[in-house]
Amino acid sequence: MTCKTTGTDNATILLFDINQTEKRALSSHLEQIPYHINETNSLEHAFALLRESDIHLFILYQTDDTISRTELITQIRQLSPQTEIMVVISDADDKEISNMYQAGAFDVLVEPVSVNQMLGKVQRALEHYSLHTECTYLQQQIAMNYSYDSIIGISPVMQEVKKTIRNIAPTDIAVLITGATGTGKSFLAQVLHHHSNRRHGNIVTVDCSIFQDESFSQCMWGSKNNDILQRDRHNIPAVKAAVGGTLILENIQSLSLSSQEKLLHFLRTGSPDITDIRLITTADSTLSQMVQTKAFHHDLLDRLGVITIDLPPLRERLEDFELLVVYFLRKIANEHHWETLTIQKPVIEILQQYHWHGNIRELEDTLRQAALLQSDRQITIDTIVQVNSDFMQHGKRIKKITLKTNTVRLEENQRELIEKALNDNNWNFTQTAQELGIGRTTLWRKIKKYNLKRTPIPT
Repeated sequence: MTCKTTGTDNATILLFDINQTEKRALSSHLEQIPYHINETNSLEHAFALLRESDIHLFILYQTDDTISRTELITQIRQLSPQTEIMVVISDADDKEISNMYQAGAFDVLVEPVSVNQMLGKVQRALEHYSLHTECTYLQQQIAMNYSYDSIIGISPVMQEVKKTIRNIAPTDIAVLITGATGTGKSFLAQVLHHHSNRRHGNIVTVDCSIFQDESFSQCMWGSKNNDILQRDRHNIPAVKAAVGGTLILENIQSLSLSSQEKLLHFLRTGSPDITDIRLITTADSTLSQMVQTKAFHHDLLDRLGVITIDLPPLRERLEDFELLVVYFLRKIANEHHWETLTIQKPVIEILQQYHWHGNIRELEDTLRQAALLQSDRQITIDTIVQVNSDFMQHGKRIKKITLKTNTVRLEENQRELIEKALNDNNWNFTQTAQELGIGRTTLWRKIKKYNLKRTPIPT
């Protein structure tokens, strides 16, 4: 998916004046710059252009007696919400001007206006359009990247994770996400934020593994010299920056006992800041052992992990392996603007036999490297071996009976899970696909592959 921003070059401007007088001089100046200019004195024609074309800026001069400027601005906003609107008037009272701004006008100019002034205002309006369009695109990308459907998996353990995420995301409850390296802890923390009531607030991430005691305190709460902090807006303490949003503390197990005590004291004192922050922490799988050896405060763990989500390693969710591969291939293809990116079936079978100590992050990195090595956009055995020679040994064993047995077992598990989800959702494809974390097209292919059929309800 590509961004449809236009900048200010090649923008389309629609000039409307029922009398078609003053705008003539302006349009001749605008045509000297790379703008597409449309002129009309017909409301019907103007509305048709708004419906059928991408109009970046609507410049409104005189209207007829059938509609006021404010009413026309409202209708333009309804037809084309992204279009910027500029109004040029010869006279108006403050109330009318205020009403036009409230209706959605970007700027209201009272004549006389020089051509240079007008061109400057036009440039500002088009820059605002471009910025707004880019922001909208980024919001759409975020929504896509951190949607519930991006939590890939039909294995029982991942189904439970998705159920928990849906239940707690809208709340402010403290969440601890644990798991081995590369299992998706940071990603899950982002999903929680983007589906919370704080999604429009800041999301501040602090990696605890990179700080010593004093530097951690400065990062979290600021320097003792507040005057220095106030003069440097780039050094806003994490806690202050996260007010109204979400604070994510990654690798919490890396904190020294001294830093743990400071964090625990902060949480205990009930600072006004912490009452307006959603706190999410991540840790590796050693955290519970650290508590037993008193390398991590038990009280701190209780406060951080009101709800704990434990993400399994990839080797414990092999039912999800093929779905993850398909998801990453689609993601990589979209990022590079490729029409397609495929992988040979034997390659998937080879990859399933690998140990994946780096879990799904290592899997994604491997597929990315392989995709860039293959010019015809199909990942083969030769390609995957180029990325990591360890895959060679797994490739040699691909025809052994153990692999065939494992493949059959995984296929059976997938069939049972998909059939159960279909029945639980009364064969509603949209609901079933959302529950399984796959697309409707993928679900349909699985139904055909496993020859699944709806059991008739007895009458």
